[in-house]
Amino acid sequence: MRKTILAFIVAVVLCFSGQAIGGEPRFYGQSIFNVALTFNADISVTDQINLLDGTDTHIIKAVRESGLGGRLTIGLDETARTVVICDAGDIDVDFGLPPSDDPALVIMHPTEITSRLILSYYRFGLYRAEGYCEFNMPATGPILAHNLKFTVNAENDLAAGDFNTFNSDANIELTDTDGEQSWVYIEPKINQSDTGAYNGLKIDVTETHLGTGATGDGNNLLNLQVASATKFAVSNGGMITTTPETVTCTTEAGTASINIRTSLLVTDGDADTDEDTVALGNGVVGDEKVFVYLTETDAGDSVNVTPTTGLGFTKILFDVPGEGCIMVYTASGWAIVSNNGGTIT
Repeated sequence: MRKTILAFIVAVVLCFSGQAIGGEPRFYGQSIFNVALTFNADISVTDQINLLDGTDTHIIKAVRESGLGGRLTIGLDETARTVVICDAGDIDVDFGLPPSDDPALVIMHPTEITSRLILSYYRFGLYRAEGYCEFNMPATGPILAHNLKFTVNAENDLAAGDFNTFNSDANIELTDTDGEQSWVYIEPKINQSDTGAYNGLKIDVTETHLGTGATGDGNNLLNLQVASATKFAVSNGGMITTTPETVTCTTEAGTASINIRTSLLVTDGDADTDEDTVALGNGVVGDEKVFVYLTETDAGDSVNVTPTTGLGFTKILFDVPGEGCIMVYTASGWAIVSNNGGTIT
């Protein structure tokens, strides 16, 4: 027993030689203790600290890096690669964590061992008993988000600007040359029964007080734009607005777009009081097209709409401004479903 005590005293004196002369305790070489040690002074380690659990080794080391200076580095064993922060009372709890492909920091919930925050280079995840939110960031390809339920909740008023924005840097664009792409793609899958109901997208606005809307495009539930120009809008009162085109005939001819719902027709100004023709190409089944004869440039002018494929007609003629029609495209061509003053042939 005396020999054991003497050996321990010698080891302490050798390992804490700085303390023996009144300085801070310092480790030199490799020292292994199988007893609990308590330090009441600063500790200086000249190389690194190796932490062993009997199988794996972790390293804590101060490193000098060119251009940075000193940094504190934690080197994790490359089998588990995990640092865990938890309550002191849970230090020996087996949390059932899987190995990580890259160094990971895990912050445990104080009472629920299945709840945790995981942060690593390729993954960020918050896991709770009632659900989880996880972002996987592979070395190549898109970021993958997984969750059972995701809620974004604003905590404070916003005096100016937008609450949430999805944008890209200059010249960062969709660039596929032979396939369809989406900037935002939503694909819900529904499997309901009985009295279940669903919305693919639902907007429920609470209007406490409204401005005039004069500094923008009004007060809208939906405002779809191209190059800052509104193409389709639904106002807060439910009014649907689409941007029309004006088709002005030149030498008795014009062409209506199949991508714009409403075409306003203007006859040419060649003073010939004849019939102008506006061509309409084939659309996609379900397309709706509105025509309005807007302007009679010369007295006696008239204008007809002649589709490439008409269902039961060849053309419809308007000779008084204000006349018009509505067409719907079917598998057999354009069908006139409403007519105000036009002559159908």
